Amino acid sequence: MALAASSLTIVAFVLLFQWSQPRIEVFVLSVLGILWLAVASFSVDLIGHIECFPLGNQQTASNKGTTSARAYCYEMKVVEGFSWAISILFSMFSVLVVALTSRSVAMGNRYAWSDPIIDLPWFGEIPGYYQAPHYGYGGQQMYLPPPGAIQQQPGHSVVIQPGHHGQPTTVQQIPTM
Repeated sequence: MALAASSLTIVAFVLLFQWSQPRIEVFVLSVLGILWLAVASFSVDLIGHIECFPLGNQQTASNKGTTSARAYCYEMKVVEGFSWAISILFSMFSVLVVALTSRSVAMGNRYAWSDPIIDLPWFGEIPGYYQAPHYGYGGQQMYLPPPGAIQQQPGHSVVIQPGHHGQPTTVQQIPTM
């Protein structure tokens, strides 16, 4: 079963190089994650919770006679561990592709599910076309204040008082103590 899962994984990745769209990637990664989960469950079912080191020099039946029970146990533990790890990684990658594609759709790229996967923006990037330059916002423009404007000095307070009996408004800067 592990040989079939690993062979199918290699064939799937070779085919994904040709058709790399998020909708295909999510489907293939999810199927491969479920397949590797089945391999992990199968290996747990075969070996169970057996401790390998007390088996010693015991022999177990195999296709070509007998083999060391300890070696077989260790090999199945390795298959179990790698199968769990690969299943978790494929599940995380499919969730990552869904998150990035959904974010791209939310930011205005309505064809994100059918675009090539290389066009999918990573975290911190804005969606755009492949190899298109992305420019940030321009800096703040420097300008002169309008005439008659008061610039507040550091450590000063600006006091604005209305004029009395038709007099103009007075603006003063008073140093704070």
